[in-house]
Amino acid sequence: TDTVSASDGTFYVRSYVELNDELPDVSEDTDYVIRVNLAYQCTTVYRLDESGNEVPVKAFACSTARGKNITPEGDYYTDTWYDWCYMVDSTYGQYAYRLSHGADYTYMFHSVPYEKMTRDSLEWADFDMLGSTASLGCIRMCISDVIWICANVGRGGHVVVYSDQTSPGPLGMPQ
Repeated sequence: TDTVSASDGTFYVRSYVELNDELPDVSEDTDYVIRVNLAYQCTTVYRLDESGNEVPVKAFACSTARGKNITPEGDYYTDTWYDWCYMVDSTYGQYAYRLSHGADYTYMFHSVPYEKMTRDSLEWADFDMLGSTASLGCIRMCISDVIWICANVGRGGHVVVYSDQTSPGPLGMPQ
């Protein structure tokens, strides 16, 4: 459990709940860079080659902050991941990968929200919003995409959140 302070001075308490005694293995591989384009609501994963060049591997539709909420641009690093996490709006995210930005752990990659901590309570209206702004600040994805990130990108993987209105990235915007 941790406490997060919003810019308006409001404090939120987040609790992370693990359903299983042991979480599946997460990759140790940090030879990835994940770029989240806020303008296109698109996440592109790159693998670093032997020369350190970024080679695009996969692209995912995502949803970042809507309305007055923000998903700040900047450099983050994958940190800890959870099978389930309790969100600030009283929903649940599945396969949540916490992002660190110095001492800040406010944002995550996670699934579209669920009403309960059960796989049959997905909020389908939010799922249908993937590819457009919909979150309170985290980066939402469909389950298979966030599982792919958890399984392939190890702790300490570089994440860049940016905005480029000229291109979603080299792999385009997934449907």
